[in-house]
Amino acid sequence: RRLEREGTRVYLDSLLAQTDSILIRWPDRTVRTLTVRFVGDSVAPQSLAAARAGMRLWSGNQSGWSLEETTDSSITANIEVSWVEMLAQESEFGVTELTWDSNGEARSAVIRLARLNNPDGREIPPAVMQRVAAHEFGHALGLPHSGNRDDLMHPTSPVSAPSRRDQATLMLLYAVPPGPLKEP
Repeated sequence: RRLEREGTRVYLDSLLAQTDSILIRWPDRTVRTLTVRFVGDSVAPQSLAAARAGMRLWSGNQSGWSLEETTDSSITANIEVSWVEMLAQESEFGVTELTWDSNGEARSAVIRLARLNNPDGREIPPAVMQRVAAHEFGHALGLPHSGNRDDLMHPTSPVSAPSRRDQATLMLLYAVPPGPLKEP
């Protein structure tokens, strides 16, 4: 019922369409911190700084989750970020693989960011890298794509920070229990 009441202020409908009506999110914990590891010795310093800045854009989000970088190799990070030369799809700069169990609880996320634009091979500028990283961290937190270009989570949004709808959708995602929403 709460999903119905929120209406156009949120966009969880696209997540439910992709996952056969399963809400996917990180399991509840006393401390809501997800660890992030940036992997890649040869990544340009400005690309790494831009990705870190994209991660920080989600700090203070209304869901109560924080993202914290770890360099401790003995810790298994919840989210791993790495760079690839370029992604297969033209004009795709980032991709996130979020894994979850049958209850809809996220287990890990892998973010891959492209260093170069496909097909022209130009280096992706830091401002674009930051926006792409912020978008991909939204996916790692459990957000789907939005149909509104005014949201950071729109696939081709020019927005550089989470919108109110992005924040409201994230807050709603963590206000309802994970798992199937329809009867078996």
